[in-house]
Amino acid sequence: MSISLADSSRSFGVGTDALWTFGDGSIASTSPQHEFTQPGSYTVCLTLTATEGEFCTSSYCREVVVPGQPCPPSQDPYFESEPSGTNALSFQFAVGTTLSGTWNWDFGDGTTSSDPYPLHTWALPGPHFVTLTDHVGDCVATYGRWVEVDGNGSTCGPGLFVDFSPNATSDGVHFEPSIVSSGITALLGIWSFGDGTVDTAFVTHHQFAEPGDYQTCLLVGALTQAGLDTCFSLVCHTFGALPLVSVIEEVGSSLSVWPNPVTGPLHVAMPDPGPAVIRLIDTVGRTVFAERRVMGAVSTIQMNTVAPGRYLLTIEHEAGRSIVRIQVQN
Repeated sequence: MSISLADSSRSFGVGTDALWTFGDGSIASTSPQHEFTQPGSYTVCLTLTATEGEFCTSSYCREVVVPGQPCPPSQDPYFESEPSGTNALSFQFAVGTTLSGTWNWDFGDGTTSSDPYPLHTWALPGPHFVTLTDHVGDCVATYGRWVEVDGNGSTCGPGLFVDFSPNATSDGVHFEPSIVSSGITALLGIWSFGDGTVDTAFVTHHQFAEPGDYQTCLLVGALTQAGLDTCFSLVCHTFGALPLVSVIEEVGSSLSVWPNPVTGPLHVAMPDPGPAVIRLIDTVGRTVFAERRVMGAVSTIQMNTVAPGRYLLTIEHEAGRSIVRIQVQN
């Protein structure tokens, strides 16, 4: 029986080499579709080895059960998620076209659920690996992926609260934390920008290579003044990173909008009509609205509910991404 496996590891900017072992004497170096010749239980392991810096390895193993009979082709676990409060996501369950057998969620923090539509709250924000496993007889199919959880968490208790707001500029994004402490001394900070890069300066400026949504997290390590115990606070926010001015001028030429400034309907002329994703991004990188629609040669976007100010209108379509600055007025 052929079983597909996917590498969902994160290396945070460090180059790695992969080695798969399948428990049947065979190995591979890429995410494989492996053919097991006999039914049974096999221990499949993935080992990553750093290709730069100090030598280090990390391994993950799990049991794979190969049934004696073919599995139903409709057994295809999948899920979507959306924010549902601080450190929380709600999940939408889908396995093929109907629910089948029994299923189980694993939220990567030691907790599980058999609810088809769970809402889960983590103790800490940041990336978490969530899996959904569907059992039909001897057949087991698992779908897993990283989810970005926004919010704030701390092991320091109420004595340390950390937050930040990104400030977009013409040459990148400025990050500066807001730290409120009582009886606790903040010692160090580590920024993770969601693009594989990190920085250890408390106040920093970062350029994202591509526009898009990034989860940026700040980890602050601290020391209690009374017992000299260590603790930390972690805050994560996802925002839309703006492209640099030169990028805006280059790609915006393929998109025509009017009137600009706009007070109500905004008309958009596209060189390549078709399915598109529309986003309106404010000056601090937040996505004001986003929607999927089929764009015609000339389409209309209602702006009368948008607060006055300057925005970037981005439209992602089959031909690429078009971006233009717009001004919304009362």
